[in-house]
Amino acid sequence: MKKAKLLFSTLLLISIHISAQDSAYLDIGNVRALIHSDGNLFQNRATGQASFEVPKGSNSHSIYSSFLWLSSESVRNGERHISLSKGDYNQTNFKIGPVDIVNQAPDSSSSFQRLWKVDRTEIDHHIQNWNNPGYRAPASILDWPGNGNANTAQNLAPYKDLDNDNIYEPLDGEYPIIKGDQAVLLILNDYRPEIVVEQLQLPPAPPIFLYNWGGLKIEMHILLYAFDSPNPAINNAIFSNVKIFNRSNSTIDNHSDFRFSVFADFDLGGASDDYIGTDSTNNLFYSYNGSLFDNGQGGQSGYGNKLAAQGVQFLDYDIDHSVYYNVGSGANGDPNFPEHHLGYQRGFWKNGQAMYFGGNGFDYCVDTTHTTKLILSGDPTLVNDTTQWTEINPCLNSTPSINSPGDRRMIGGPKAPKQLNIGDVIEINYAYVFVRDNDTSTVIGQPLTRLFSTTDSVKNFFDNTIVTGIQATASSEVEFNLSPNPANQMLNVNLNESDFEITIFDITGSEVKFYRNIKSIDVSGFSNGIYFFQVRTATQMGTKKLIVTH
Repeated sequence: MKKAKLLFSTLLLISIHISAQDSAYLDIGNVRALIHSDGNLFQNRATGQASFEVPKGSNSHSIYSSFLWLSSESVRNGERHISLSKGDYNQTNFKIGPVDIVNQAPDSSSSFQRLWKVDRTEIDHHIQNWNNPGYRAPASILDWPGNGNANTAQNLAPYKDLDNDNIYEPLDGEYPIIKGDQAVLLILNDYRPEIVVEQLQLPPAPPIFLYNWGGLKIEMHILLYAFDSPNPAINNAIFSNVKIFNRSNSTIDNHSDFRFSVFADFDLGGASDDYIGTDSTNNLFYSYNGSLFDNGQGGQSGYGNKLAAQGVQFLDYDIDHSVYYNVGSGANGDPNFPEHHLGYQRGFWKNGQAMYFGGNGFDYCVDTTHTTKLILSGDPTLVNDTTQWTEINPCLNSTPSINSPGDRRMIGGPKAPKQLNIGDVIEINYAYVFVRDNDTSTVIGQPLTRLFSTTDSVKNFFDNTIVTGIQATASSEVEFNLSPNPANQMLNVNLNESDFEITIFDITGSEVKFYRNIKSIDVSGFSNGIYFFQVRTATQMGTKKLIVTH
């Protein structure tokens, strides 16, 4: 009975605190970025201006808009079918909230028609004070969507389940599990009616059937997070963790041709003087200023004579595709129909032509014997190497020529699994990475040397630090050792603390075991592999790698 009362009071308080939050700024580090609950990133809809400000407080912005594209193509009942969900600017195919799995529809519960923002300082304060008289948990803790409802998935956003009852109870000390020092969570779905796409003809001729178009029947969780870090590479970055759940109950929605892409309209200060490129070594597509002085626009500042570069870096898969397209309706212009988005994700222009190596990849200085899925994949910092395919050297080994800078839009995606069957989950991590020259730039592309170095730092940080929802920092790291390590039976935790928690995560970041005040752990039942062993006290935390081998 006591349990029921506690649960009721928890749910009551949560319902009291819930308020619609359509947008929020992620602003803990050196970036101030506006995020909307429908997945539209970094665009200020009220003003029509860019809202990815970096450095924070400078009035300079590097991205106008970003969104995700998801697609798959198949044949259903003998007819072509395109499953596509995407967004750009003010248009989106995504619905806000999780999937109503029972009715196979978007869940319309008011408590999920929003986004959620939470700071690590709030979580730490809650952990230390939740049981103190007079303490009142903040709305960010109370509102966290740890659990769904009767028609959705039982567990939505991750949380620390202290009593292992599968119920999020913040009034009992439980708390959100996030990444970074600040995070914004989005929950979206793409359940919508299907559309028959036809080509109209002059009457009385009937229209020609082209394909059916609908969603992938997925639920998508996007956690955007950032750090207040002394490391400029990390302080100037925003990280994104995306989980894609196939919530369909019909095998017709099994996908074997799944693609994931990030759309980015890079506007580095002024929109009309940018170049772009792809770096397959660092799994990065990027933009850089195309003139030695970057003017601002619309009341927003440019980067002046200290040029900048902005990239999107994939962190757990190699880059699979990248393309830029021009503003307009040409065959290498803005996508107008689902097959255009599908093609861009697979290395084809709007007219179905493959992307060629060299020139603009379409019809200028191209090598028609060499197709590619990575646009402008050379290194602009190698200025004397005429084999490098870049905006500065588009025609390769021929008469020197330079592209005119412009307003570039790009998409790029990782080599993520192509199989997304019902019940499957695909997780993808990437980062928005920014650099700027400290002094006056003397050469176009000068910031790219720093960008490529920065991506090394970001990747190393991701691989070695962002393994769970809690990251230890040098100023708050608990001292402990594990022995033996590698281990196969009993593992000893050498720790000078009497009150602590231990959480063991597998290589994917999923929780395997949770202990309290235990210093000898039997790992004989663990599978061989690498684990992350995390210790947390009231004021400190730390993580080490654990290897189990039998």
